[in-house]
Amino acid sequence: MRFLALFSALASVIYGTSVCVNQNCAPKNLVADFVFLIDVSEALSQDDFNAVQQLLLNMSTSLTIGPTASQMAIYTYATRVRSAGLLKDLNTLSALQQAIGGLQYDATEDRVLQQAISQEETDVTAANGFRANAKKVLVIIEGDEFTGQSPFNRQLDTVRAKFDMILVVGVGEQAIRNNYENTKKLAGDKTDVFWAYNTDHLPYAQLWIQNNACANSHVPPTTPMPTTVPTPNPSVPCPVTTPNFDVYLIVDTSTSITPTDFSTLKQQILSFVSVYPLGDSNVNFGLVTISLDAQLYYTGFHANQNRKQLLSTLGYLTQDASNGQTLALALRAINSTFLVQNYPTPNKLVVYLSGNTNFDQDPTALSQSIASTYGVHFVAVKWNAGADTTKLSTLTGGANCVFDATTKRDQTATWLQTQLCTKQFCR
Repeated sequence: MRFLALFSALASVIYGTSVCVNQNCAPKNLVADFVFLIDVSEALSQDDFNAVQQLLLNMSTSLTIGPTASQMAIYTYATRVRSAGLLKDLNTLSALQQAIGGLQYDATEDRVLQQAISQEETDVTAANGFRANAKKVLVIIEGDEFTGQSPFNRQLDTVRAKFDMILVVGVGEQAIRNNYENTKKLAGDKTDVFWAYNTDHLPYAQLWIQNNACANSHVPPTTPMPTTVPTPNPSVPCPVTTPNFDVYLIVDTSTSITPTDFSTLKQQILSFVSVYPLGDSNVNFGLVTISLDAQLYYTGFHANQNRKQLLSTLGYLTQDASNGQTLALALRAINSTFLVQNYPTPNKLVVYLSGNTNFDQDPTALSQSIASTYGVHFVAVKWNAGADTTKLSTLTGGANCVFDATTKRDQTATWLQTQLCTKQFCR
């Protein structure tokens, strides 16, 4: 029942957003390098494949194709990966449309996305036409869960640093039913996913892709990010270079926090995170947001975590139009994604920043199990009066591990840095 409700909601969202995609710039004026990785397995029908092919043809004519305008490179994946040509070889409209017309539908069972990513990394280089001054857009079109080697590895972190964005278009019912979480994880941000319930929505996916390539898209967020590693507050009693921690951030994105206060919350998170050196012997940050659902973000956790990417992900956080708190679901995501990997980091800490404690289910037993199994500690920040201090104290193991920020929000980052420094946790 939960899936059916989710699926129905997604279908209505897809339709609702499809008909109101507005263009923020003229596609003919774009200067962008588009790289497409396209699923041509049996997950897409022949008609689906034809519709994707038509999307590419329509996009080629809506852009100005050329070495000083927009370029496209296309890879297909199923049991094998095929390249339609390098960026420098497809930078005329005739060459590009000939390559699109020559794409093959495989109809096989495999979807080896990781191999497609590896091929892209080999081919898409400056020597082959990838430009430093162009908007760099990777578009993945998928129809079902991936097979073969997992794409979630260190190479994906390199890809994220290379492109300005990873956009994912999920086509059809199977993409939503079988690959919903992986699709969001692959994009890194739920706003970079377009769900096409059927191929009637692909023309709107084209507009959405082009819109994301505009100059004012995927620019630094309004929440200012530190450009250099800042100096922590002098009241923090030890150097921030000493902690060796895995920190799992759980951030309340519900409407229990006003937009102005949410912006302040993000700034405090950025101030907390930005002082630390990142890496396996320093600090790694995982990120989950919660409201009516839980959203796990890709941050390069123990995969050469990149400071710029991490701060950008935090700065782009947005609120959901709900007032729930699926904390237990967030803890399960942390457990299954991070903790089971048994990274040898000596200190593991959940940091829960909460505007309310309207839990859909009691997280106490799960938090205690995680703490005893993996040696995880808990601290919480009470951001709004709607977060119950008693519940937060139960979660963390004691009142001393709960920071009441309702009247001293500007001290949040310093308090959190002090917790990592002193390691005086409640359990």
